[in-house]
Amino acid sequence: MKVFFFGLVSLLVVETGFSDWKNFRGPNSSGFAPGVADLPTELSSESIAWKVSLPGRGLGSAIIVGDKVFITAASGPDQKRLHIFCFAAKDGAPLWERQFWATGRTMTQSKTCVAAPTPATDGESIFALFSSNDLICLDLEGCLLYTSPSPRDRG
Repeated sequence: MKVFFFGLVSLLVVETGFSDWKNFRGPNSSGFAPGVADLPTELSSESIAWKVSLPGRGLGSAIIVGDKVFITAASGPDQKRLHIFCFAAKDGAPLWERQFWATGRTMTQSKTCVAAPTPATDGESIFALFSSNDLICLDLEGCLLYTSPSPRDRG
């Protein structure tokens, strides 16, 4: 079971009003939020706004669109169950979860997992790529827009 600690990024959203963190390492892929000062430099109970337990494994970073936080995980003995979660940035309340079955190979090296890639967004859709070569696109409310490969391409 993966425990997702949402500390520094949550502070950016809740306390500074900085909202969108659309891809790995945030704006410009720098890991830096322009205009934000005095962030904690160490992880402590004071720097963690909320935390949730997730099923299985996931190594990707969270992304933020407005007041929503998105994260992925993979569960099951072979990590064949793919998860995309949406939480309220303010308090970590679960807003929705979508689950899919992996269509490709899910074998990974023991130090990584199927849900290692960080999801990305254009501000209107969530794009989650898993190492099984499954690409899942949802809107911000969790409605499926498309998958690749398409179910009809799976034989």
